[in-house]
Amino acid sequence: RLHSMLRVQPLPPIRVAADDDLPQFAPKRVTYEVFGPAPTAKIAYLDPDARVQRLANTPLPWSQTVTTPLPAITVNLLAQSSSDQ
Repeated sequence: RLHSMLRVQPLPPIRVAADDDLPQFAPKRVTYEVFGPAPTAKIAYLDPDARVQRLANTPLPWSQTVTTPLPAITVNLLAQSSSDQ
């Protein structure tokens, strides 16, 4: 509206590059580890898509590495065993 009032030519449309042209993020790696005196544990952790993964009677020590090319990753780990430590 201001362009018409001031008799200024409208600007050409702005073109945005496709997502493929954007630089890729460096992969994010998270290693979950559970260890202790108990022989097994119940384990729940978040995968790179923030879905809960549940493992029952998992032998200890246990580790899992997850990787994602996303700009950020949410992590969470819960472990429970029959040991008092």
